[in-house]
Amino acid sequence: MKFDNFKLVNINNQQIIEIDYFGEVFDLHNAAEFLRIDYVIKTSMLILLWRYYFDEKNIIPFQMRFEGVTYFEVFPRDREMPKEEDDCLEEIIYDEKMEFKFMGGMKIIVEADKVSFEKTG
Repeated sequence: MKFDNFKLVNINNQQIIEIDYFGEVFDLHNAAEFLRIDYVIKTSMLILLWRYYFDEKNIIPFQMRFEGVTYFEVFPRDREMPKEEDDCLEEIIYDEKMEFKFMGGMKIIVEADKVSFEKTG
């Protein structure tokens, strides 16, 4: 998978929770809220929509867009976890596929030709 305009930040083999977008680091665990998944079948495009909180007054929407999706799977949330944990990223795991694990237990696994980060607001 080609990372079009960002990279994952991996510090001392800790869990990956940050991305670097042209030198601007986004902490997806502590400052982002996951909103929804959009999948367009005809174009094999997956979009993960988020809201990022720089502070209480400076909030921007952003998306991670996967193009040429060849594999896409969502694993359900853990019923034992509070619903408030569903929008909080636990970590990103990247091998050939990109896996997003959320505190509420949900996992999203994607394999695609390309992924990009885009501020949408």
